[in-house]
Amino acid sequence: MSRSGGKGRNRGSATVELVAITPFVLALAALVLDVRTLGSLRTDLARQTFALAEVIANETDNNPLAAVMAEAMAEFGDDSAGTFAVAVVTRGTERGSGVPCVDGQWCLPMVAVSWPPTPAAGTWNTPTLCPAVGAGLPAAGQHFAADQQVLPNEDDGTTPHQNWVSRDMTPEHWWIVVDTCVDPTPGLVWSGVASTFGFDLSPLALRRRAAFGSFHRLPDCNWCSTATTPPP
Repeated sequence: MSRSGGKGRNRGSATVELVAITPFVLALAALVLDVRTLGSLRTDLARQTFALAEVIANETDNNPLAAVMAEAMAEFGDDSAGTFAVAVVTRGTERGSGVPCVDGQWCLPMVAVSWPPTPAAGTWNTPTLCPAVGAGLPAAGQHFAADQQVLPNEDDGTTPHQNWVSRDMTPEHWWIVVDTCVDPTPGLVWSGVASTFGFDLSPLALRRRAAFGSFHRLPDCNWCSTATTPPP
């Protein structure tokens, strides 16, 4: 009788343990699936952000920012939340506060036009893991700081900022810079479970910058200056 009772207690203990670990097993299974989804989203984001910069840089007649970015946000909207910010970057007018540029020598780049006009215009769904829209870019009419990169990974830690590629722009150059932050947790099935168990989700935020130099001359672009056409 005692041996039989012991087996019953063992079975009961095993059942309790199984019930206890089941949520963790399910969360782990969901995590494996979502890691694959996240990897796919990361690859897609890198490709799409660069393509957006290229499309915008090819347009000289009409300001394409609002239409192009709205389409991009709609595409990402099913699986995530996030923010987009865009800047038309040109050669600036100074090397530092009150220090003018010298013709033929390096100069700090400047944002000629920025988008979005309001944070809401550059946001889709409700991101919680992303900083403020455009936090990594100067406002229109402002120069990049001496240590502020324009191109992704432009600062290799050894090259002085005066020799960065973005400091060697001519008055006819203009680049499109797209900053993106994607918060994938609204589209991940495991995010609610992870939050319940106190996991830190902040590393899941995907931040990307893409820059594309236009093949057109800056004077040929009729929307690239805040003096002629304000951001939409």
